[in-house]
Amino acid sequence: MRLRGQIRNGKIVLEGHDVLPEGAEVVVEVRESAPQGNRSDKVQFPLFHSKNPGSLDLSNQRIAEILEDEELSAGR
Repeated sequence: MRLRGQIRNGKIVLEGHDVLPEGAEVVVEVRESAPQGNRSDKVQFPLFHSKNPGSLDLSNQRIAEILEDEELSAGR
């Protein structure tokens, strides 16, 4: 017998109303997800271009400041 299902809250939930008897032995095979292709939200490196890569001290705070400055200058 072959049944389909999905993981929900960490448990396997079978499609339809299939019920397996308590103690039934099963084999679970995870299907590979389809490739997402070219997504526009991928991060490109370097985040900030510089004549001397690696010379900027980029803390999370500094990155936020740079991004905010770019947004303000772009009129967003």
